[in-house]
Amino acid sequence: MKELFRELLKKDATIVTSEDIYEMFPDLNENAVQAKIKRCLKGGELVRLYKGIYALNKAYSHRALAEEQVARTIDKNSFLSGMGALRFHNLIPEVVNFKTFYGTKSAKIDIPEIHFEIKKIDTELTTFGIEEVSTGEGTVRVAEPVRAILDTFMALKMSPKTREQICAYLRIEEEDAEKLNWNNVSEYARQMKSKLATSVAAAMLNEA
Repeated sequence: MKELFRELLKKDATIVTSEDIYEMFPDLNENAVQAKIKRCLKGGELVRLYKGIYALNKAYSHRALAEEQVARTIDKNSFLSGMGALRFHNLIPEVVNFKTFYGTKSAKIDIPEIHFEIKKIDTELTTFGIEEVSTGEGTVRVAEPVRAILDTFMALKMSPKTREQICAYLRIEEEDAEKLNWNNVSEYARQMKSKLATSVAAAMLNEA
């Protein structure tokens, strides 16, 4: 058994970075450690997710690999938004097979069982309307529902006229919509400094 693979199994690792692996072998130089990584990639024990970020092959891992966990490893500022966040909050009925994150890096991961992208936005836009949620795999950042709705229509580049139209389009039930704090959307739109964001926010506040 390859030494690196044996160490990863001991640690019950799911996602590992190059830095993590260097720390496992403090007495080896960078070239020697990279050689170990390459052997595990070639043998299929490791799967490359992103530059310097790897996953243990699902055949050997005891835990599922979550998109939220991978995205946070790539970019600590990233957060799940759009339809993926709405599904996370159980506001829409559809399963979202390709999730959208926003962060300070651009990345796209499309391998078996992991399908998502990180869209790069200004750093200040990653600081509001976001919740820190603890899961079995660690803490993830998820847009709160109203921010997720705003991001959804920003991505679609469209603005309905009323909240009713928005909820009908997304298939959000009326009783769930009534529980949301829609008032925050004006401040979100102000910080986005976008005419479209302002238009969507006005629709979200229009209960006519």
